[in-house]
Amino acid sequence: MSRPTHRNLLAALLIAAVGALPAFAAPAKQLDPALAAMVATFEKAFNAHNAPAMSALWTPDAVYRATNLGVEVNGRDPIAAAYADLFKQQPGSTLKLTISESKINGKTASILGMAEVTQRGQLPTRSLFRASLARVGASWLFSNVEEAELPANSPTGMSQLGWLAGTWIQQLPSGDVKNTYHWVDGGAFLVRNYSRISKQAPSASGTQIFGWDAEQQCIRTWLFDSNGTFGEGYWERQSSNKWVNKMALKLPDGRRGSATQILTRSGDNELTLQSVDREMDGQFQPNTTPAKMSRQMTGDKEAAAKGGKQ
Repeated sequence: MSRPTHRNLLAALLIAAVGALPAFAAPAKQLDPALAAMVATFEKAFNAHNAPAMSALWTPDAVYRATNLGVEVNGRDPIAAAYADLFKQQPGSTLKLTISESKINGKTASILGMAEVTQRGQLPTRSLFRASLARVGASWLFSNVEEAELPANSPTGMSQLGWLAGTWIQQLPSGDVKNTYHWVDGGAFLVRNYSRISKQAPSASGTQIFGWDAEQQCIRTWLFDSNGTFGEGYWERQSSNKWVNKMALKLPDGRRGSATQILTRSGDNELTLQSVDREMDGQFQPNTTPAKMSRQMTGDKEAAAKGGKQ
């Protein structure tokens, strides 16, 4: 891996800690005291520009990735060196941390949130992150961190769906269903491209776009299917891991329909998507079977994920 630039590190290593998040993703109400202490220690060390103290909060074989920058740093010592270089390049930077979600399972934990970094004379920068931690003795240490920088003009209301970025697969006897989520340039919209190659029915594909509506304070969505169907709706977050989308549809032959999509997050690498309350031209249709999908990972990412698995 080539050595990242200081700008990459600003977007990358800073997020390895655990943004003031807006009302749609409020900070976790009850955070484990040991995790809270670790986060506070990291923030204090960063604002003191103490690279050794920060690197001590990582496991020896920790892995850091900036998914939208192609940056990867492996191991505690390289991470320490990167922090030291960063502080030389950005001597006035300060860090504000907020955790939106956290989960503990025995000696492993996961954290989701945003970091806001301020450099004197510049606008703050924000990044989203997902981190796995390992309990070593009485301390929590970062073992695997992935983050994505938000552009300065990115609607932060979209951060609640940032964990979707990547490829998800549903394996079926009749053929796999593939969903790929990615940010468009500028970070204002999230795009889902889906496809199904079936052995028993015609293949299907389509695109769904997600964008933040600042006036209505909600995530709007637009759907375009290869069969000519299109629709529009809005997403409502009903819990920390469940989102509901009520959508109005227009069919290729001009008839109207409606459906409710339910998106449920089951850990870092599992999700379920189901369509219910389906109606077509006044006639109710059966609910779809919940589609369970797994995040598609390369061999290296899979090994890292297992190392910090919840």
